[in-house]
Amino acid sequence: GRRVEPQRARFQVQVARFGEAPVGIGLIALRHELRRVVYKPETRYRILCWYIRKLDIDLMMRVAPGHAARVAIRRFETTKRDPRAVVTLSHQDRFRSEVLTYKGTRVRVLRYGPEDGPKVLMLHGWNGKAAMLHKLSLALADAGFSVFAPDLPGHGASEGKRYAFHQLGRAVAEMFAPEGGFAALIGHSGGGLIASIALAEGLPARTYIPIGSPSSLYRLLKSYVEVSQMPPKTLDYIARHYDRRFATPITAVGSQVLSGLDLRTLVIHDRDDWMVNIDNAHEWARFARTSEVELTRGLTHLSIVNAPVIHDRIVGFIRKAGPDA
Repeated sequence: GRRVEPQRARFQVQVARFGEAPVGIGLIALRHELRRVVYKPETRYRILCWYIRKLDIDLMMRVAPGHAARVAIRRFETTKRDPRAVVTLSHQDRFRSEVLTYKGTRVRVLRYGPEDGPKVLMLHGWNGKAAMLHKLSLALADAGFSVFAPDLPGHGASEGKRYAFHQLGRAVAEMFAPEGGFAALIGHSGGGLIASIALAEGLPARTYIPIGSPSSLYRLLKSYVEVSQMPPKTLDYIARHYDRRFATPITAVGSQVLSGLDLRTLVIHDRDDWMVNIDNAHEWARFARTSEVELTRGLTHLSIVNAPVIHDRIVGFIRKAGPDA
């Protein structure tokens, strides 16, 4: 069959032309171009699909911006699962896998450390999984903490498909309320944002530790719109949708929650993190009543949770805060 690469290059040119063409002409040209595409494995046509999705939003924003925003939100909230993630983890004898049921949905939770130790709840980020926090969980278990690391609903080995961050935060608060409180609530990347929502929903914790986390849902969605190369005004329509749906401005979902909570906060961020700008770390610290900031350099957005120096910093911070909540 024909190769994908020349078609992909040609399609990039077409996308540029479609952006300047009337909507009807753009749709006709797109239909013609799609007929020329030969089916290939995902690794060969992923970029082509990305351009198609981008063009989809561009065209809809011209004729039905409200609908375009809803489509963008659906794509954002539709998560990716990885049911076999736990199987590939090292040190299988040092953790156990449990299943909780939340509103009819089975949620996988990895448990580390002694059951009678101070409790720590670890939350992974958007489209992530608990396995990404495996090394940090092991380090906390070695320090005597009882660690809960769930695959959030719709992620990893947990059931579910589509969730807003508001829904994930509420789910965390309701699922783990029976534990009676945590010595620490830790969230990496989007997990820090979800953790703040859980705190706002009443989940008790003595300390809060966001690692490389966006400081508000607005900042996260702004990044999503920019990275996806959607028209900038798409963000305004997305914001209106969420404001109506959850009765809370997306600018207020995140760091602003800390101003009303009596807990110690440790903000961890890498200065060179290109996925979540360093300004987010300062925003977390600004709203926290009592905060410390740990800034690193040369650690990536993902690898920062695997660094031993970060493990030691977290253990020391939790211990300094006092006994279990």
